[in-house]
Amino acid sequence: MTLSIGPDETPQDTLTFLSVLDIILLLAQRAGVFVVQAAGNKGPSPSTLVSFSPWIMTVAASSTDRTYSATLVLGNGLQLQGVGLSGFERIIGFSNAELAGFNISISPPWNMFIKLPLIFGHPTGPTLGNGFLKYRLVFAKDAAKVNNSTLADECQEPKALQEGLVRGSIVVCNFSSGFYRRTSTLDAILATTKSLGAMGFVFAANPTYGDFVAEPITFSIPGIMIPSVSSVEALMQYYAEKTVRNEKGVVLNYGAQASIVEGRRAKYGDEAPVVSSFSSRGPDIIDAHLSLADVLKPDILAPGHQVWSAWSPTSAIGSILTGYNFALLSGTSMACPHVAGIAALLKHSYPSWSPSMIASAMITTASKNDNKGKPIMAAQSPFANEYQPATPFDFGGGLINAAAALHPGLVVNSGFEDYISFLCSLPNVNQETVRTATGRACNNSKRFPSDLNIPSITISALVGNITVQRTFKNVENRTETYLCSVLPPEGVEIRVFPTSFTIDTQLTQDLKMELKATKLLDAFSFGEILLTGSLDHIVRIPLSVFPVSLT
Repeated sequence: MTLSIGPDETPQDTLTFLSVLDIILLLAQRAGVFVVQAAGNKGPSPSTLVSFSPWIMTVAASSTDRTYSATLVLGNGLQLQGVGLSGFERIIGFSNAELAGFNISISPPWNMFIKLPLIFGHPTGPTLGNGFLKYRLVFAKDAAKVNNSTLADECQEPKALQEGLVRGSIVVCNFSSGFYRRTSTLDAILATTKSLGAMGFVFAANPTYGDFVAEPITFSIPGIMIPSVSSVEALMQYYAEKTVRNEKGVVLNYGAQASIVEGRRAKYGDEAPVVSSFSSRGPDIIDAHLSLADVLKPDILAPGHQVWSAWSPTSAIGSILTGYNFALLSGTSMACPHVAGIAALLKHSYPSWSPSMIASAMITTASKNDNKGKPIMAAQSPFANEYQPATPFDFGGGLINAAAALHPGLVVNSGFEDYISFLCSLPNVNQETVRTATGRACNNSKRFPSDLNIPSITISALVGNITVQRTFKNVENRTETYLCSVLPPEGVEIRVFPTSFTIDTQLTQDLKMELKATKLLDAFSFGEILLTGSLDHIVRIPLSVFPVSLT
């Protein structure tokens, strides 16, 4: 089961794990249903998850190495890279007279056939000629009816611009104060330029506000977003050189020309994955007071940025996509189906595996490195290219790896009764509330919530020392010997018992981990326990510990 739903806010009158939705999903888990839930799209701030419970597979979203890059070709031959999708093309004929009506520059003039791009019946993509023909370039501020009008500069209202200058031209719309305050929209740019008969538009970064992050969108007229200030500065320099003004700065002649070139073709090779800025982050919480939980969330990372998805053409969400049958979407909801599909693959290969065993196989075999062999990074801003090394609170165990999950070596397993014991061990929990919600009494509480047998260890407040236990099962068909090693979190000393073990097929092995605070910190620190098998299986157990007291 894959879920793209979650609470709009943290439950106010109960623990996060005891909400109606979470209890329903616990019962689904008891019935053998593997539950995948989107982490939420409220990142990158901490504790913004909408998926809380350890019986749920919570999925964070990442980028892939695929990008879509459109190009703005200037009259001097300079090519500026930007973002903007294009569509399918059909051939149609134009005469010289018809071409003249579009402010087109071609040399020498001739009757010709050119490609008019279409997508689902809507003109879109590159300008006519796909870069061969050039069109008058006009900055919106120069076409304003009123000087220094932000509405004109940002192309937010047709009445703010001179139709005669816009029609047949490529209009440059500026990222200004309205976009910075989020009161201006890309929808308004499309409506304005389309209604005034523009050949296309450029949505350009503003040196005052810096670079912005642009997502590829299919526009209803040719369009390109240039989010890089350095590229926009080159555009401004060319425009200034080709534009003749009087002593008052009024334009006398628009000499700049440009065209928008095909941006539909995908390019591959970018460093990936990167945890998307919108992907909700841990640490997990117990209640509306943001009390921390001894549970790692999210659990796993999967592609969720710029994923092609089916789309309802009558959807009221996102007017840019009205009439389209599919769209390029981003969100943790786009990441979930990847995980659900791999879960189905594992269940088909191992029909007897429980949901928690499937989750364990994914988490302990996930990758912490990107396609270049470097540590996975996490985006820190939706507006700028700011990154930090990802932590388990960004990506859980790491990027899901289907091939590795098919042969995890060892897995951990928890069932319905284990989750009841976990709930009963929560601090200050009302045991009668647990019984009412789950139908089970608290007859066998765990010592600590961190004793729940899951493939991670999270201690939200380490006081002195604590010993936790995990029970591993060999799910391979051969006996294997494992060596235990530790990459300890800062401020924590960890000892594992036993330090090595040999385990026969389908048998279990208990591991005890003693964690001791050695240094007080003001935040979580991270590490991992590594179990390296003699048959090349590697099992990673993420560690997230907040040492708050030495005694």
